Amino acid sequence: MNTVLAAYPPALIDRLELYGSRDSWLAAFHRTEPTYSIGGTAAAGILLGDGWRVWSRAHELDEDDGPRNVDALESGLWWEPHLIAWWGYKLLRGPVWSPLSRAVHPSYPWLRTSPDGFGTDSDRGVGLVEIKTRRSRAGWGKGEVMHEKAGAAVLSSMPPNVAIQCYGNLAASGLPYCDVVVAFGIRDIRRYRLLADESYQGWLVTQLDAWRTRHLVELHHPPLDPSVDCRDYLSRQERGTATREATDAEAVKAARYAVLGRALKAGKAERSQLFAELAAAMGEIKTLTIRQQGKPGRFTNVGKFGKTSNL
Repeated sequence: MNTVLAAYPPALIDRLELYGSRDSWLAAFHRTEPTYSIGGTAAAGILLGDGWRVWSRAHELDEDDGPRNVDALESGLWWEPHLIAWWGYKLLRGPVWSPLSRAVHPSYPWLRTSPDGFGTDSDRGVGLVEIKTRRSRAGWGKGEVMHEKAGAAVLSSMPPNVAIQCYGNLAASGLPYCDVVVAFGIRDIRRYRLLADESYQGWLVTQLDAWRTRHLVELHHPPLDPSVDCRDYLSRQERGTATREATDAEAVKAARYAVLGRALKAGKAERSQLFAELAAAMGEIKTLTIRQQGKPGRFTNVGKFGKTSNL
C-alpha cells in the first residue's frame, strides 16, 4: 500500500480516508448528526429538488434506508472494476487505484465524496473516475469530449445529477479532472472529461453549506413538495382529535384534492379497460405503431398497463 500511496500527491492522500471493507466504508459515512455529511449523490439531490430524501435520511426518518434500485446497484458493482481497468489500460495507458475511500474537503469536512478510482494521465497528472452503467442513452451526448468549465456544454454531454456529483468529487479531492466512464453495454462505452472549475465548485460548496446549515443543523425541513419523502414525513406527524373549520384557502384545496382523487380513480379504471381491449385485439402482437405527424407513436403490450411512446 505504501508503494501505491507514494505514487499519488500528498495533498490528495491527506484528504483521503481509506477503509478495509465495504461494511466499514458504509459505517463511516456519518450522514446523521453531528456531522451531517453530504456526498456527491446527495449534493445532486439537494440542488435538483430531491432535498427531502437527503433530509429524511439525515434525520433517520427514512425507514427504507437502502438503495431504491437494487438491480442497478448490483449491475454497477459488477461493472465497476472492469470499467476502471478499461479506463486505465485503454485511455490513460497506466495503472489505476480503486480503494474503498472517501475524499474529505479540508475546509468543509462534511463534504465527503467517494470517487470510484484514481489514475494518472501523462498530460494532466492524477485524476479521478466516476463509473456509470445505463440502459438508456437519454441525456448523454457523444463521448470523448473535454469540458473546461461547468455550463450548458456539460449538460449537453451528461445528465445534470452526474455533473454535480463529479464537481462535488473534484471539490472534495482537489484533483484537476474527473473522467466519467459510462457503459451502455459492452459495445458502447464512453468517456467524458470534466476539468476542475474552481468558480463553480466554490459556488456549489457554498450552496450546499447553506442548505446543510438550515435544514440539517438547524432542523428546518425543506420546502413542501410532492415527493414521497415529504408526504411520508407529514403523514407520520402526531396529531390529536380536535376539529376546526377550514379557512377559505384550505377549503379550496380540499375540494380540489377530492376532484383530483375522483379523476385519478376514474382514469385508472378507464386506462385498465383500454389496456384490456388493446391487448385482446393485439393477440400475439407485442407492439402497435400509430401513424401521425413526425415520429410514429407506439403502444407496447408489456407489464400491467402497457407502454406508450411518442403519443
